[in-house]
Amino acid sequence: MQMTQPTLSVWYDEKLDEEFLLKSAECVKTGVGYPAFFNQKTYVQHEQNTSGLPLEVIRKIVLWELHGTYIAGMSYGVVQAGFVNHGKIIDMLLNHGADP
Repeated sequence: MQMTQPTLSVWYDEKLDEEFLLKSAECVKTGVGYPAFFNQKTYVQHEQNTSGLPLEVIRKIVLWELHGTYIAGMSYGVVQAGFVNHGKIIDMLLNHGADP
């Protein structure tokens, strides 16, 4: 289904299977904007340059983020944008502000 959630991501690495990459590209062609692509090598280099953390810790952070687990002080704290349910707004408008 073409929905905004759940989001899909691909942590790109040159070792990824070509068939997987082609399937990922097919998903992008749907126009939904997923999966989002992240370059693993660039991410690791950025973390090494900015955080000074050892490579083993940076790799663990990537795994934590892939599983949606965040450890205090070890993430950017990205907040997902809210999504407006326009159907619910119309529903409540037609029911004088009450949620049926």
